[in-house]
Amino acid sequence: MSENIKKRRHDIRKERDQVGLFAHTKILLNKFKAKRERRKSKADEREMYGEESVPKGIPRTIENTQEPDDTYVLSDDEEVCVSQF
Repeated sequence: MSENIKKRRHDIRKERDQVGLFAHTKILLNKFKAKRERRKSKADEREMYGEESVPKGIPRTIENTQEPDDTYVLSDDEEVCVSQF
């Protein structure tokens, strides 16, 4: 292949990569702006109506999402406390 064709292909690929990177950056910035606006609106509501008006989210952890099971033994169970002594 001639050098001109190689250079043109390289320039096209480079331009495509730059446009892709720009689009990706633009998406991330819009996402960040939306998140910032949500935070600000919640903070404004809390300021106007009090802390109880907008409840804070409870993080989803393994302990919070676990369903109670019959095999669980609670620490304040009377049978367990009596048998330990």
